[in-house]
Amino acid sequence: MKQALTAIEAFDTFLLVTAQYAARIHDIAMTLDLARHQDEVAAAAWEDRMSARHRSIRALLERLAAEGRLREEWAVAQATEAVRALSTPRHYADLVIDRGWTFEEYERYLLTVTHRTAMWIGSISLVELNRISEVLANREVLP
Repeated sequence: MKQALTAIEAFDTFLLVTAQYAARIHDIAMTLDLARHQDEVAAAAWEDRMSARHRSIRALLERLAAEGRLREEWAVAQATEAVRALSTPRHYADLVIDRGWTFEEYERYLLTVTHRTAMWIGSISLVELNRISEVLANREVLP
């Protein structure tokens, strides 16, 4: 992947990789998600992975805040929880597996909703929608 220069570019790259990763790990993630409620080892494994995701999201949102791009009404901690919830493997499964969305629809949704949630007040601008379309068109697919 190319070097992300801004917090927004880094955030978008993280979301695209998260979407691709969710598609690749769907079966094991759902198995682990279900098992964690009854198995301590599964719960520890789940917590380890979700904690790593949480730390990555928080670091990205701290960069957004430092660049003045985080919505003013969000504290970094609160925005981290919201973005984490939107980008979980369960969210991918709900939309793509259960509801029949295409992977591309899911990627666009993830970028658009997280941008609107974390970064902009009011409706997302046409400029930002065009930028999201450009990000999606130029994304690199994981091997």
